[in-house]
Amino acid sequence: MSPRLPLIAAGLAALLTGCAHAPPPGGASGVGRDDPPAARCELVRTLVQDPVPARLVEELKPANGAAPVMVFLREGGLLQRFFAEGEVCTDGRFAVQRESNVDALVLYLEPTQDGGYTYEARRSSPDALVLDGPPTGHVSRTHAGWVTADVP
Repeated sequence: MSPRLPLIAAGLAALLTGCAHAPPPGGASGVGRDDPPAARCELVRTLVQDPVPARLVEELKPANGAAPVMVFLREGGLLQRFFAEGEVCTDGRFAVQRESNVDALVLYLEPTQDGGYTYEARRSSPDALVLDGPPTGHVSRTHAGWVTADVP
């Protein structure tokens, strides 16, 4: 009998009895809708510094205000708002809003297995929120904070 056979059998038994499970979407180090607004805002601040979102923020920023930003999380085929009513995320250049009656930067986040997100950043009008383009980039958490990268 192979010395690995008992380990394999124990692993299969754990899977079948429900004692083992896969990490949740986004992994343990990701930030989700249940995390404090400050943690989610840190992620958004990182994203709006990436080249495409940064350009869109500058295009959308009014002379005396902040660019409107809407953030959605896509999990399990559902699209949900990343911030609840009344939660604030702004830094002077941008302000997260739940709804907008003007063109806004829209960020669509999709959890990845590494605890980060692929994201799509686009300029959208209030009546044309569409999630159909390729990912703009990837963001993941490191010991120093969130880091963006191009999608391979």
